[in-house]
Parts: sequence; structure tokens; C-alpha cells
Amino acid sequence: MHPQHRHRGEPCAARSDRTLEGAVLALLIERRPRSLTLPELLREMGAGAGSRAAIEAAVAGLAEVGLLRRERSVLAPTPAAVRAAEIELGLP
Repeated sequence: MHPQHRHRGEPCAARSDRTLEGAVLALLIERRPRSLTLPELLREMGAGAGSRAAIEAAVAGLAEVGLLRRERSVLAPTPAAVRAAEIELGLP
């Protein structure tokens, strides 16, 4: 693999997944206190046929590590995710 395709030892695909997870989480945090359903999230992110699966995988990954709460089709960031974003971005 070429050096430009790695970042801190991470393959491009993993970086891309992380970027998409960040975009999903940022959108959910931005919309709070309103929650979004998965179909609403897909619409807001402009998901086409190819990106729908990637966004759904990002949602699953965020839920797996405890940054996103998923109740049926309703998605919301966890309090820990919101607090981390506040600290990182200096939000009140």
C-alpha cells in the first residue's frame, strides 16, 4: 500500500468509515433535541443507493460503541457523545 493511503497506520477505508460516522453523529447532535429516524437521516444526508449501506453501517458502528441510541427507527446521540462534542468543539 502506498504511504499516502495510510494515516497513522489506518487504511483509507477505515478513515472513510470514521469520517462518515463523524458526519452522522454531527448531524444528530446538531438536530437535538429533535431525534431523527433512519429514513430522515438518509434523506438529510442525501443518501443514494450506494451510500445508504455505508450510512447504515455508520449508524450501527456508532450504536455499537455507545455513541448513538437507536430505539426502533429513532436515532439520537447519547449523552456521552453530546458531552464529548461539547468538549471537542467548545460548545456550551
